[in-house]
Amino acid sequence: MTNVVNIFAPYDLRTPGSISGSLAYIFGKKGLISIDYSSKNYSSLKFKPSSDPLFAENNRQINQDLTNAGTLRIGGEYRVSNWSLRAGYRNEQSPYKNKDIMDDLTGYSLGLGYTWGQTTLDISYDRAERDYSQQLFESGLTSSAAINNVQNNIIATIGFNF
Repeated sequence: MTNVVNIFAPYDLRTPGSISGSLAYIFGKKGLISIDYSSKNYSSLKFKPSSDPLFAENNRQINQDLTNAGTLRIGGEYRVSNWSLRAGYRNEQSPYKNKDIMDDLTGYSLGLGYTWGQTTLDISYDRAERDYSQQLFESGLTSSAAINNVQNNIIATIGFNF
């Protein structure tokens, strides 16, 4: 057995910033509707020092392949006595210019909550779907696999306020 030592030159990675905005309307103590939008320019991701030929090529590839992507979230909650009914929708645009690589993500959620005293019990269902393609082999004349990724989650929480 040999000991392998990898030595990497120091580098910096600048990740893209994001801009966000939100609006909400509250219906007294009965419920609310909220809308959130955020935008992130993935093509601004940069490796430094850019004088390094590998980092310069990586930055060129990032700028060529990635773009600005927005995320929209809309949600609402309605309260009836101790019960809370919740629903939400989200759309996350793909950061790739070529939508065949990765398409937009679309999802929704439904939830139900119950409050008694200082305790809350919540259960929710979340579904998200995105299409993308995956190259199975890096060499040879192979086609990409078309993948439809669907995620379904059920989440339950219990909370105690002290």
